[in-house]
Amino acid sequence: MADIIKHTLFTSLLGASALLSQQALANAEDSLKFEAVYNADYWVNTRGGIDKGDAYMDMLDLTLEVDAGGVLGREGGTLFAYALYNNSETFSNEFVGDAQVVSNLDNSHVIRLMEFWYEQEFGESKSLKFGLYDLNSEFDAIESAGLFLNSSHGIGPEYSQTGDNGPSIFPSSSLTLRYSQSLGDRLSYQLAVLDAVPGDINDPQKNTVDLSSDEGALLALEVNYHDDQQRFGLGSWYYTEETGTLDGLNQENNKGFYGIVERTLFTTRCIFWPIMNTYSGAT
Repeated sequence: MADIIKHTLFTSLLGASALLSQQALANAEDSLKFEAVYNADYWVNTRGGIDKGDAYMDMLDLTLEVDAGGVLGREGGTLFAYALYNNSETFSNEFVGDAQVVSNLDNSHVIRLMEFWYEQEFGESKSLKFGLYDLNSEFDAIESAGLFLNSSHGIGPEYSQTGDNGPSIFPSSSLTLRYSQSLGDRLSYQLAVLDAVPGDINDPQKNTVDLSSDEGALLALEVNYHDDQQRFGLGSWYYTEETGTLDGLNQENNKGFYGIVERTLFTTRCIFWPIMNTYSGAT
């Protein structure tokens, strides 16, 4: 009789363990989101610029998003990783010579971890994010700009060309602490403290994190008002240490501001027409 009870208990425990394992695996699968995206541009310069020629530029993006609530039991937490690959083709530097870069894929060969951060939400209105971070994923980010290829539609050149190695945007990112809060349904703000010099100035292929008081920090702030039809945004930045100016002639604590006006003019069943304006200034 005792052997029958032991066998029954053992079988029940095995069944419960298998059920819990299947449930845990199902929860883990629901908590993981993986994406692979391949983009490519082919450009030809037929006249003017530096030289005639063509270039095929491509990028492979691999992202993994983990819901910490389903995997670690940490509700409101998200772990995110983003790796990218670029081929060695470039266009603007070789054939055009423009300041703003024709294609937003234009870059030398690189394979690197672009983003790796953890975000914790506090209720429905506040969140804190820390790790390797792309500034342009949330700051000076314009939804309708995704319709265009030119780099300056992603982030303005008055911002993207600041700093000793640019701010923390493609293709180099830096360690960041970002806080975001919603003030009701329509008003929100976000601020961030970033390592002012992402990567390695002397070796673009290196993806290093080197915090130094000599390099200082980049402080970023953005406020947004939005509803279903429009968005108004105002942002600013400030470098705590001196960096080279855009003309390369001086050193100063670079600072500036930008504004965003984005509005849907009208929609139909098949067509969406956005209007986008940005206003900015820098010193």
